[in-house]
Amino acid sequence: MRCSASLQFVAILCAAACFLSFAGCGKGISKSNYDKVNNGMTEAEVESILGKGEEQASAGVNVPSQSLTIPGGVNVSVPGISSSVKVKKWQDGSKRITITFSDGKVMAKAHEGL
Repeated sequence: MRCSASLQFVAILCAAACFLSFAGCGKGISKSNYDKVNNGMTEAEVESILGKGEEQASAGVNVPSQSLTIPGGVNVSVPGISSSVKVKKWQDGSKRITITFSDGKVMAKAHEGL
């Protein structure tokens, strides 16, 4: 009776280890995951595919709206511009994926070593 309980415990332990090892599958640096990332995706959508990335750089631009008078006395209203850009990197050895986000959405992507 004691032996079967030990075997049952070992079987459950092995099953749990297998489950945990497959839990991260699908995430990571691979050509197939890189190909799943498309322009317009949110940062959260990208991280659901690649996992958590490392922020490399970020910048914000805020230009207020202006009213200009052009030759001839014509007034022109120029709308303001507000934008943010962030570059994130995913790396595993020589494999690297770099994604550029504009206002929280993918605008460019690049890879090395995939």
